[in-house]
Amino acid sequence: MLKNSLRFYLSFLGVGFIPYAPGTMGSIAALPLAYLCLQSDSKLEGFILFATITFFNYFLLGLYMRLFGGGEKDPKWVVQDEVSGLLLGAIILNNLPITEQSHLAAAILFVFFRAFDIWKPFPASYFDKSDKVNAIIHDDLVAGIYAAIVSYFVLRLFP
Repeated sequence: MLKNSLRFYLSFLGVGFIPYAPGTMGSIAALPLAYLCLQSDSKLEGFILFATITFFNYFLLGLYMRLFGGGEKDPKWVVQDEVSGLLLGAIILNNLPITEQSHLAAAILFVFFRAFDIWKPFPASYFDKSDKVNAIIHDDLVAGIYAAIVSYFVLRLFP
């Protein structure tokens, strides 16, 4: 029961079990949450959403890996790390002075987030090679930061 509940949560309500590109599917599923963060007038609301989800992600992923990990370094079906990374990018972007905080901003953020999550430039590549459980989430947080920065410049250059 506990194992299945953890798998359901960590797979973002089962999305991570989609056989093709689970990370991309998890990011697509997280887009409505990222959009909410981008649209929020209250910077605190987005941060609370990100902090709450990310706290549970660290705690429940650590619990799952300790109890049931079985030597898996970074299970592909775990996509809650993508949720945290995309939300962090949305929060950063929402706190930068851009005029476009809409569907376009969410789409641009999504594209760059997926690109950086796949490419894994330093320090994401460092975390990706780490055996520590927290590193599973860390590389996506880095991708979210990079995606927010590049999205900001794209949105500023092409308003």
